[in-house]
Amino acid sequence: MSFSKNQKYLLSAGRNNAVVLWDLTAKRPLLYFNGHRHARHRSQACFSHNEDFVITSDDASGELVFWNSRTGELAQRIGAGHNASIRWVAHSPVAPHLVTCR
Repeated sequence: MSFSKNQKYLLSAGRNNAVVLWDLTAKRPLLYFNGHRHARHRSQACFSHNEDFVITSDDASGELVFWNSRTGELAQRIGAGHNASIRWVAHSPVAPHLVTCR
C-alpha cells in the first residue's frame, strides 16, 4: 500500500492483480488499474514523484506499466531490463527516478 502525499488517497495492490486507488475521505474506491498480470508474485504499485502516474509491473511481459493516476488509462509500457519477473517497484518521492528489483 502507498499513501498519496496529501494523505487523502491510498493505493493498494494484491495477489488478485487488483490495483485500486481509494478515496480515504469517502471510504470508497476511485479507480481500478487493470491490464497487468501477476502469476507468481503479488502485485505491487507506487505513485510517481508528482503523483501523475501509478506504476505497476507485469509478470507476463516483464514490463513496467504506467497508468494515468487521474483517469486510470494506460499511459505507457516499458521494458525494465530484467530477465525474470519484477518483484518490486519504488519511485523517488521528489525526483523522476525509479528502481526495480526481481
